[in-house]
Amino acid sequence: MGGNGANPFKGRSIFANPTFQANVDKTIQDHEFIYDKLEKVRNIGAATWIDSMANIAKMEPVLKAAQGKEDVVMFVVYDLPNRDCDAGSSNGEIKCEDSTCTQGLNTYKTQYVDKVVEVLKKYPTVNIVAIIEPDSLPNLATNMGNPKCSQAANAYKLGVEYTLKQMAQLNHVTSYLDIAHGGWLGWDNNLQKIMPVFQ
Repeated sequence: MGGNGANPFKGRSIFANPTFQANVDKTIQDHEFIYDKLEKVRNIGAATWIDSMANIAKMEPVLKAAQGKEDVVMFVVYDLPNRDCDAGSSNGEIKCEDSTCTQGLNTYKTQYVDKVVEVLKKYPTVNIVAIIEPDSLPNLATNMGNPKCSQAANAYKLGVEYTLKQMAQLNHVTSYLDIAHGGWLGWDNNLQKIMPVFQ
């Protein structure tokens, strides 16, 4: 989705973003005995996770640093209402308050997605890849017995659709929708449940 349909990675490297490099530098200070190993990974490309509204502020420094380079800047767009609805490791900040999740979805669109897109628009010469909401839609195939997932089903579908449509307007952004993996959705019964969702 978005971009010009070409492979955005062809002939390019993933941008080694300053946030990742700063984390490596801090680790080097704390663990000098493995300096050589850490120094080798310092310039490996890494995505920046925008997993809260506050973390939108992390985008601009990365994009500024990438200007004038051919590298691909990667962002993980990850803040749906009731995010990670069947797990506890990365529960999101936006909550569904009712069965339609209308308020949560509106917050996601206006205070998160629109703000992310606003930042991306400022850097039309930077090659950008956006990974859209990892593991969100697959939960709608396998975890609807969890009230948090059933409550968020509408917001997941409409939120992902909204995000993809907003990103598609930006010619310098290529979006990827995470559709999980064969170990999760590869079973026949799960495939039958998820295909209508993806469609």
